[in-house]
Amino acid sequence: MDESEPISRPAFKEAGFYPDISADECYTQAAQWETVAELLGSEDLADEYIQPDKNVYISRGHVTPNGDGIEGYEKAATFYFVNVVGQWQTINGGNWNVRSLVNKLKKIPPINTMNLTPDLSKWNP
Repeated sequence: MDESEPISRPAFKEAGFYPDISADECYTQAAQWETVAELLGSEDLADEYIQPDKNVYISRGHVTPNGDGIEGYEKAATFYFVNVVGQWQTINGGNWNVRSLVNKLKKIPPINTMNLTPDLSKWNP
């Protein structure tokens, strides 16, 4: 498998840590809109802060990224809600996603014979 190929991502698991709520339901865009509207007492403000059509909503960000794991079981262990922190989707799926940029750069045909290797040691997506 080419490392630039996306792998299928498992669903996040609650594993009994949240007996009184559905953590998965909390991350739906509809639930976020309802929560913001209730907390701020304004549907207009909810419309301003939760805009799914513009990727403005809270997504499930990894505390420990699945890319940190080497073996499959290590990667799979990151897909539990205890390893999730709310993160704006524009960052989680956009500017934070350095690996996507690196994969796109790898596909650009070389213009000269210089060998460029991206240094991801400072990034830990």
